[in-house]
Amino acid sequence: MDLLTNIINFTLDNRKERDYNQNPSLRKEKSEKFYGTKENSDKSSYYVRMKGKDGIYLMEAASVSKMITINPLDCVYQRLYAGDQQKLNQVELSYQEKKYTYDVSKTKKKSDTEYTYTIKSDGKKVDTDKFTKAYGVISYLAPGGNIDPKVSVKGNKPVAQFTFHEDKQDTKMIIYPYDGQNFYRVSVNGIMQFTVDKNAVDKVLKQFTSLK
Repeated sequence: MDLLTNIINFTLDNRKERDYNQNPSLRKEKSEKFYGTKENSDKSSYYVRMKGKDGIYLMEAASVSKMITINPLDCVYQRLYAGDQQKLNQVELSYQEKKYTYDVSKTKKKSDTEYTYTIKSDGKKVDTDKFTKAYGVISYLAPGGNIDPKVSVKGNKPVAQFTFHEDKQDTKMIIYPYDGQNFYRVSVNGIMQFTVDKNAVDKVLKQFTSLK
């Protein structure tokens, strides 16, 4: 009895929050592919089979619907770059034909989880509190939405580029034009999938470039 007409073919990804901290893309840790057929007689369920397995099961139609109409934005960690100042060594920023470098050194206090930070740019100290505030903003930028292929983007020249050098990894965030009004596109480690609020980015760029 061949129930598997392959009308539905979808993949479930088991993802770990650790990956969202590193990269907001839909990174796969494990993938399981299911095949399904038409709904059963009362349209409440689908017949499904896991790829490579012989068993055929019933799955509720509502569950299937959620899987095949999934919104990527609902699945990712809601921070484009989840920074950790305790691990940060340097921030590089390219913006308006200028380059800015902020070197971070830290001294551990009596507590193992508290540090005193010193921030320098071109060998000169900058205001640590203002740097920490700006870094906090960029670390909590959330995806604004999915990139709509129907939108006519206002160019592909990067608006700005951040590189965050941490103890065991580097993260590169590049901001690109989008609709010219409300959003930019953002690429994190080479993957560009979401938009980001233009006003929020403009504000944090001003915060970084005015550090003294």
